[in-house]
Amino acid sequence: MNNDKRQLLSIQYLRAVAALMVVVHHAHNHRDWLFNPLEGYYSFAWGVDIFFVISGFIMYLVARNEEPLEFLKRRFIRVAPFYWCATVAFLMINWRFDFLSIPLWEWERVLKSLAFIPHYNSLSQGYILPYLIPGWTLNYEMFFYFIFFVAIISGRIIQITSIAILGLFITGFLFDFNNPIMDTYTKPILLEFLVGVWIASIYIKGYLRQYTSLFLFLGFVGLFVLPAFDGQFPLIWGRILFSSFILIGALSYGTKVPHSSFLKLLGDASYSIYLTHGVISLKISRYLWSQIPLEGWGQFIGWIIFSVSICSVIGILVHLYFEKPLLSWFNARMRAGRKLKSIIVK
Repeated sequence: MNNDKRQLLSIQYLRAVAALMVVVHHAHNHRDWLFNPLEGYYSFAWGVDIFFVISGFIMYLVARNEEPLEFLKRRFIRVAPFYWCATVAFLMINWRFDFLSIPLWEWERVLKSLAFIPHYNSLSQGYILPYLIPGWTLNYEMFFYFIFFVAIISGRIIQITSIAILGLFITGFLFDFNNPIMDTYTKPILLEFLVGVWIASIYIKGYLRQYTSLFLFLGFVGLFVLPAFDGQFPLIWGRILFSSFILIGALSYGTKVPHSSFLKLLGDASYSIYLTHGVISLKISRYLWSQIPLEGWGQFIGWIIFSVSICSVIGILVHLYFEKPLLSWFNARMRAGRKLKSIIVK
C-alpha cells in the first residue's frame, strides 16, 4: 500500500472515531433507568466538527481538478439519495405507514428537509433542525459543496472558498438575522470546512509530513476538556482548533498507520452509522439493555459498549446492503448518462 493510500486510510479511521463519538453523545442522553455520570457532558457531540474538517480536506485533496458538474453530481449522489430514504423511512415509522393521516405541516417539514432548506422545527423547541435531526449537518455539507462547485468553476478554489466562507462568517458576526437560512449559513462552524481546505493545500505541498502524532493527542485532549471552559469564551473556536489538530495528527502517521479491515469498514459505514443510530439502533439498544438488572458504573459502561456495538453492527449492515448498492446504482446511471452523451456528441 503506497503512502498516499495509507494517509487516507488514517482519515477513514478518523471518520469511524468521529461517527462513534456522536453515537456515544446520544447514548448518554438522559434516561430514567440509566445511571449517567456524563449527563450534561457534550464533548462527544463534537465528532461532527471532526467530520466537517475532514470534509473540507477531502474535497480539496481529491475533487479540486474535477469538472464542476461532475463534482456536483458525485457529491449529490453520495449524500442525497440515502438521506432521502432515511428521512422517508423515519416519517413512515413515526406515522405507522399511514400516509393519509400525515398532516400538511408535517409534509412541509419533510419536503424542506429533503430539499436541504434550513427551517425552524416547532417540535424541537424552535431550533433549526430538519425532520431527521442528524440531517442538520448535511445542510452545511451541501452548502459547502455548492461553494466549492462555484470555486471550481472560477479556477481559484482556495481564494473563492475563503472569500465566500469568511464573508458569510463576518456577515453573521455583524448582523443578527431572524431567518433560518441566513442564521444557518453565517455560523462560524462553516470555518471548519475552510480550515480543512487549507490543511489539504499545505498537505499537498508536503509541509505536514514532518509533524508528529502529538497533534492527534493534543486535539482529543483539547476537545474533551473544552467544556470546562464553557462561558469563558465561545467554544466553537476551540472546536475548530482542536478538530484541526486531530486531522493534522492523523495525517502525521503516514506509512506508520496499520491496515485494519474492520476500522476501514467502520469508516466506510460512518455515514450509515450516523444517519441510523438515532432512528433505529439506539432504540433497539435501549429496549434490550434497559431490561438487564444492572446499576451504577457497571450499568453505564455496559450500556455505552452495548449501544456503540449495536449501532456499529446495524450501521455496517445498512451500509453493505442498502447504502452501498444504492450508491452503486446511481453511479451506474451517471456513467451510462456520460456514455450516451459522448455517443450523441460523436
